[in-house]
Amino acid sequence: MQTICFPAKSDILKCKHGISSYYFPMGDRGIKFFKNKSERDYSKLNQHIAFLAGLAPETFEIIDSGGFYGYYTEAVEMLHNTYSDKQINKKFANKIDNIVDELYDSCDFTVDINPHNFGIKNGRLVLVDFGYCDYDNYFY
Repeated sequence: MQTICFPAKSDILKCKHGISSYYFPMGDRGIKFFKNKSERDYSKLNQHIAFLAGLAPETFEIIDSGGFYGYYTEAVEMLHNTYSDKQINKKFANKIDNIVDELYDSCDFTVDINPHNFGIKNGRLVLVDFGYCDYDNYFY
């Protein structure tokens, strides 16, 4: 039986974060936390759709803790933890463009193409930030 971790609000606030989410690392998994339940649900759904297309880490069960709403996600090696911004732009610019095209073609949404939103899973570039996805007829 897996032990479920319920981090304290103070621990969540100390985590790496973007505009809308916090990432709580836990080895081969982590938890993405949001302040809003519906934003968590949209992010998890979009990430799951992209995972099915081979373009994102896997998602797992949801968790609510300390006024935050989260879900477990597979951990990946982040580009910005391995490479400098200059190296990312030089080595990965075309690959980032390709994955953005693949996300649009196979998942029908566009994403924030900030190089800090990408990681590597099994040698393949994947998107990790699903806080902003733009659909042709749907925005949030």
